[in-house]
Amino acid sequence: MLAPKFWYPENNEKSFSSLALIPFGHIYSLLSKLRMSKAVKKQFDIPIVCIGNLNAGGTGKTPTTISAAEFLRDRKYNVHIVSRGYGGNAMGPLSVNDTEHSADDVGDEALMLSAFAPTWVATKRSDGIQSAIKEGADIILLDDGFQDPSVYKDLSILTVNAKKGFGNNRCIPAGPLREKLSNGLERADVLISIGTETSQRTFKSIYKSYINMPLGIATLEVLNTGLS
Repeated sequence: MLAPKFWYPENNEKSFSSLALIPFGHIYSLLSKLRMSKAVKKQFDIPIVCIGNLNAGGTGKTPTTISAAEFLRDRKYNVHIVSRGYGGNAMGPLSVNDTEHSADDVGDEALMLSAFAPTWVATKRSDGIQSAIKEGADIILLDDGFQDPSVYKDLSILTVNAKKGFGNNRCIPAGPLREKLSNGLERADVLISIGTETSQRTFKSIYKSYINMPLGIATLEVLNTGLS
């Protein structure tokens, strides 16, 4: 699904549609905050690292998960990835096998992730984590799940597209944010900005007053997964 143009206005152009939806964005933000404050977080005996985002849509989250998996694997960690399997039909917990499963089963992102580390699809993330632990995982990467309050995260990493930033800084449906910007950044441990040098400079100039955490800078590269 394409994001509405008013989520990412050019030159701070005002949009009647976005302004009209602001009250609904406030309601979405309040409900999101309430849901996260009321949930009981399940803790596990191994580190849980969440790689998520504040924006609806792509921000480079999955490539960052792949990079983190390779980093940990090269250091001899038995890293497993847990995903909700968006776009797939499987409820899980299911260990993704690219010779047995298709994108219709587990979603295209989970299928791609499985080329880099053992990957589990589970509608309930805690079930996927438990299955991974039974199979010997000593660290878990959550692909998405920053807004899932049911799992305790030892480290939360946010990714953002440096060119798009946080759009008009409004919550769904008035803007792209899944929660209020200040609330999300307060809960995160690390922010990774992904894009060109020019985009990075622009991003820093706009958001430097918001960011009180380590800021990583990254670019995307094409990788050969071996998947057709």
